[in-house]
Amino acid sequence: MLYNSAMISLCRKRYSELRGSYECDCGRTHKFHTAALLEHGAFKRLAAFLSDFTPPLSRIVLFYDDESLMNTVFNYIKKDFRVMCVRTETDKKKLELTALPEDAKLVLAVGSADAVNAAKYRACIDDLPVVIAALPDFSAFGPRCLVRENGLPSTYVVNRPVGYIFDLDVELSGNDKAAVFGTVAARLNTSLDYYAAALLEGGEFCPYLCGEIGDIAAKTVFEVEKDGLSSVALKEILLEAALKLSLIAGMGDFDRGSEVQCAFTFAALEDCKYSQGELQFLFSSLLARLFRAHTVRRKSFVAPPDNNLRLTQIAKLFGVTEMQALRSVRRQLSGKEAALIEYRLKEYSTELLEKINKNINLFRIAFRTFKRMYDDDGYSLYDLAGADLSLSIALAPDVVRGRGLLTALKRLGDLDKYII
Repeated sequence: MLYNSAMISLCRKRYSELRGSYECDCGRTHKFHTAALLEHGAFKRLAAFLSDFTPPLSRIVLFYDDESLMNTVFNYIKKDFRVMCVRTETDKKKLELTALPEDAKLVLAVGSADAVNAAKYRACIDDLPVVIAALPDFSAFGPRCLVRENGLPSTYVVNRPVGYIFDLDVELSGNDKAAVFGTVAARLNTSLDYYAAALLEGGEFCPYLCGEIGDIAAKTVFEVEKDGLSSVALKEILLEAALKLSLIAGMGDFDRGSEVQCAFTFAALEDCKYSQGELQFLFSSLLARLFRAHTVRRKSFVAPPDNNLRLTQIAKLFGVTEMQALRSVRRQLSGKEAALIEYRLKEYSTELLEKINKNINLFRIAFRTFKRMYDDDGYSLYDLAGADLSLSIALAPDVVRGRGLLTALKRLGDLDKYII
């Protein structure tokens, strides 16, 4: 891969070294925006960590959806801050109606990706800083959040979190480990996606950061496979890698890949018990094969996407009116725009297939590890057998805005056949 002389390979650095700004060989300056603390006994230092962002005895609003973790965090800060606990809502209107105290100084997110998104959205309304105390989530440190508006996932630009903290002494279940491993391994698809987006659509692109994301993910997959699931260092290896990737994502525009689009779409459509990390991994492994099929066998002509069909399906599946669903459906490309993307997809097919095939091999290794992290060795994943994963893949580029190979295939009309 390409190594940035200033950054000296983020893959080899510890998360604690990822701070400040870097003059990148791509010609831009990259900046780490979020202060992070991940160590044994970190929650014992939580009050001091929060004091860097707001004075002691300030009012803190704690958004949570994990009651056990919330109780742990609350007990460490209740003597030093005035804490108001709010159970997380994922609906935009309900979040806007959630009244925060006038003297609130900081929002603390505790729990899953839903809690983080809700905290980021609600904090942005009152321009409050956000600190996260949760398992690392790839998109958590970015300048966007996903909440639901009339049942549909909607993306909003918000402020980046100012801080992140998690305690290595917190016990992780098999599902938690699978979620963190999935968050890491799914970044193989992120790296491919943004490389493809730069080739097909243009726009700003840093090959160094993109390469680092793929390298960290691949290194972690091999390391966990080699050391085994019984390794005493497993939890630290996973959390360190996930945090590094989150910090890198917060620097750039890497939090809108196709696996994120699919995972959020599926979670909105289904009564889903799986975390974003688990879903992103499962969809990444499926997308790698789909990308290969659509890159190898390009037809001379593919009909443009049927946006009327998409509009009808989105309205029906999400229980909204077609007028409400209209904002989700992307405009059709002009003939010239579509022809250019089609030409580039064929022109760069060799480079894309090399990366896709590498990912398929890595996902084959990762999937075996992923399954065995569960207490039932992955048997519960058969619950997904009856779910319509292909429908989520087909609608994801419209339901959740992003960029990458899946979005390009949708705009060329390749995904309509997966809409039943």
